[in-house]
Amino acid sequence: MVLNILAGLFLLWYARQYKERMKPGAIFSAWLVLAGIIRAFIEFFRPDQPLIPGTAVTYSMVVSLLMALAGAVMLLVRYGKLQLAFAENWKVNIKFRNR
Repeated sequence: MVLNILAGLFLLWYARQYKERMKPGAIFSAWLVLAGIIRAFIEFFRPDQPLIPGTAVTYSMVVSLLMALAGAVMLLVRYGKLQLAFAENWKVNIKFRNR
């Protein structure tokens, strides 16, 4: 829980510090990466989790790492570093009106 709170505080600080570079969905994607890595790290210390036969990896670790991978792919797509064929027309045009 402490690591997740620290990750959340870091992401809030980063979003405020680099406001002009942030794109919609970047904080959520970064949270997926950080939370997945933190969870996979914590799973090493939990002896009560079932292991994948013949390995030292738990099923929870696999899910956590897949979560981190999904967040990394989302970040790469969002910032144009990775082009996916099915996401070719995914452009978000958000216009805010001042009230």
